[in-house]
Amino acid sequence: MPAATIHRKGVLDFEAKRDLSRLRNVLGWILPSPKLSGPSWTQLVVIALMLQLGLVAAEARERGNEFVFALGVARLLSGTPVAACSTEYRLGRNWRGIHPYFAVHGVKGGAYYVGGGLLYHWVFSCAWRLTLSSGPGYYDRHHSPRDLGSTLEFYSNVELTRRLNGGSQIGLSFGHVSNGGFGNENPGSETLRLVFVRPFDRHRPERR
Repeated sequence: MPAATIHRKGVLDFEAKRDLSRLRNVLGWILPSPKLSGPSWTQLVVIALMLQLGLVAAEARERGNEFVFALGVARLLSGTPVAACSTEYRLGRNWRGIHPYFAVHGVKGGAYYVGGGLLYHWVFSCAWRLTLSSGPGYYDRHHSPRDLGSTLEFYSNVELTRRLNGGSQIGLSFGHVSNGGFGNENPGSETLRLVFVRPFDRHRPERR
């Protein structure tokens, strides 16, 4: 191999390692560090709350925004079930009833998923609502032994909730995460959760 080619390859490898190091330093301020054996579960909750507060501030003027908190189990059908929690922010803005959303999911052991997508509500009566949602996201297993085959995962979810007095809703959701064949393997995982939906701005006056 010519010396010039070897030199160029060495320069490219160095630049790639440098860029990767910079990316890790940036993510180190945002995501739980894999070197830590401490309270990764707590870190995930804090990160989720920070993200949701930022979204609330950005969308404070919109009507119909919702915050969702959920607790349940993951790996329901594909392994040993583990505790899981998630937070989600649903925007009131929509196109023909299709709403965007952002979500943060975490499971005991440190694995987490950060993503977003689109959802649609079917309102059957003044009390019951069915919600379908799906979208891509980033998955990191952290200390968890569960390898889903790729960092790119797609999460699809079906949710049935009942309206409470005051406008909040409570119900159950069943979700499935899959890499859609982008990884060398695709074991997938399922979640079953109890969800609580809280509207943020239902008391705001209509815009004129």
